[in-house]
Parts: sequence; C-alpha cells; structure tokens
Amino acid sequence: MITLKETAMALSVAMMSFCSLHAATGDVSAGRIWLEASGVPGEEPLVNFPVMIRLREGERRFSHADFSDGNGDPDVTFADEHGNILTHEIEQWNVSGETVVWVKIPSLVNGMRIRMYSRGPVQDVDTTAIWSAYKGVWHLNEPAGATTFANAQGYYMDGIDHGTTYAAGIAGPARRISDGVKGAADGHNIEIPNKDEPGVGYVNQRVFNDNSAHNAFSMWIKYPFDQTPGNDVLTRQQWNEGDKGGWSVRLNGNATQLSSTGRNQGQTSDEVFNNLSDGEWHHLVVVYDDTSRYIYTDGELRARMTGVAPIDGDWNWQPMGWGGYVNGNPVSFKGWMDELRFAAGLYPAPVEKDGGYEAPQLVKAEYLNVKNGFFAIRRYGFTMKVR
Repeated sequence: MITLKETAMALSVAMMSFCSLHAATGDVSAGRIWLEASGVPGEEPLVNFPVMIRLREGERRFSHADFSDGNGDPDVTFADEHGNILTHEIEQWNVSGETVVWVKIPSLVNGMRIRMYSRGPVQDVDTTAIWSAYKGVWHLNEPAGATTFANAQGYYMDGIDHGTTYAAGIAGPARRISDGVKGAADGHNIEIPNKDEPGVGYVNQRVFNDNSAHNAFSMWIKYPFDQTPGNDVLTRQQWNEGDKGGWSVRLNGNATQLSSTGRNQGQTSDEVFNNLSDGEWHHLVVVYDDTSRYIYTDGELRARMTGVAPIDGDWNWQPMGWGGYVNGNPVSFKGWMDELRFAAGLYPAPVEKDGGYEAPQLVKAEYLNVKNGFFAIRRYGFTMKVR
C-alpha cells in the first residue's frame, strides 16, 4: 500500500521534473493554466484562426508574476492538448490590469483546450505568421506619442500618424482619429504610404493589384453619441471622387448610412443599418467581391449589393488612408479606431439561409472573438519557485 507520505514525495518529484524541463536560471515562479473554448460560432472548425485571449490580474487566480522572467518581462508558451507549440503574439502586457494575447489555433472548435505555461521553450517562430491570411493588421497598440504604427502581418505597410491621439481601445490601446473640435475637415488620418521597396516595387500596388477584385476591410470603431457624421472617412484610397481605381468607405447622415465607392465612376451605394453613434465599440467589415459588395456590422449582414463598381482596373498610385483622406478634401472620422485589417480573397460570400442571407462564419467569429472572447481559464496549475 502506498502511504500518503510516499504519494506526496512522488508528486514533489513530478513537479521538480516538470520545472527542470522548463526552468530558466534565476529565482522566479513557474505557472501553468488550462483554457477552454466556448461560444465559437458554426459547426465547422475555424482553420488557423487568430484567437484573442484576455488575462486580467487576479481573475481566477491569474498572476502575471507566474508568467514573467526574473526581469518582469513576459515568459509565456502556448501549446495544444497534445503539446504542440502554438504561435502567439503579445499585444499588451499589463501587470496591473488586462493583458491581450493573440494565439493562432490550427483548428478551433468548442470544448477544445489549450495550455499556457512559463519556463517553456523559446518561441523561434516569426509571430507575423499569425496574420498570414491578411495583407495588413494594425493593432494601434503603440504608446502615446508614436508617429508610426506597425503592420503586425509584417509586409512593409506600416502606418504614419497624422494628428491622431492615443486612447483606450476594444483590445489594448487604440487611436482617436479626430475629436471634432476643429470640425470634420481637420485632415487627421493614418496613412499607409505607397512606398517603392527595392526588389518589391510599389507596395500598395503589388498588394492591391494581386487580388484587386476581392479586397476587404475590417475595423473596430467607436463614434461619440454627441457628434454627427458628415461624410466621415473610414478608409480611402481615392484623393478625390471619380479618381480612377481605389475605394472610399464613409459614414454619413445620422451614423446609420455607409457609402462604399468603387473605381472610375465614383459609384456609391448607401445602405441603412444599426446606429453606430452610440458611444460603443462596433465591428465593421466591408467586402468588395468583384461586382458584389457586402457590409457587416457586429457580425451581421447589413447590406448585400450586386452589379456595383469593383475596385480593380487602372490603378491610381495613391496611398491608403484610415480615418481620413490622405490628400485632397479632408473629412476625418470623429471617433476612435482599433484593430484595423486589410485582406484579399479571405471572406466567403454571405450564406443563404431560410430564403435570405447571413454573415459567413468567419465574420461572426471575428466579431465574437473580440467582443466576448472564446477562451476562459478552466484550471490553474501549480506555481512554485524555480532556481
């Protein structure tokens, strides 16, 4: 018969063995937690989906100290249930508040578990691989005073600041494009310049032209309830109406109309959807799919248009702008932006259902991923000092 003392000694040996495999030098704590997925929409697995995980100090016993090295920097590894290492990117590490981490899940389904632990192998995979399905991903998590914004996808297209300000976002930090004090035409925006990179060519043209008929833009926006939109620009690649090539997406009227323009003829379609000027964060996706255009807000299809002008054809060689015109007549977005993304050929068409159409699984998942989250701590493992 095994005594309690022998059992305790066996557990102690097992714990020491685990720590010896994952230990670093120094007097630090080792931690391990299990996270379980729920609330994932659809019946099919989401493939290579970047999941956002929020970790708050003190919530369900979570402590940043258990996942930090001897210098207080993050020391985190993610793995699936079989021990396969998952690529991750830390957007914000806030030891006194909320930490935001993105983890690429090869096959995301409800009920699956992943493990987060410290003292693990050093991640030597390029974190930009998380965003390989996109052409541009701007977290806007740079500190106050930043003049550039990194493209987390890694492909050249870093943003340049024009008058925006640091603010709290839906996922870590964000940017206030314009406060409206100077009126709509203050020229504030985030510019994605059309740079001529050696061996690459003009960056924007290469990205946009490769998939010019199937481009899409997604963003989280918050519009103040005490402001009225006046053709506020959300994203634009046209300096002036009627310029060949490019696109324009603008918020109009009482924040229930959105204008989306294709190439050459300045063709615009206005569609009414839920009111966005309520001071809350909303997720917006605009898809240009050849001669069809789809508008989604908060995971729901709001407009489905066919026979409209695409954004391919002769290109205009102009930079891309988020939140305002880069040149020409400036009409800045009087609100906040976060998690800006540009994709090509990524989003499926709306799904036919009950005689109508609804948003595809990916659009719903992108919204719910940030709004509610899919992973929550289910079990907190041991923590102990490792020397």
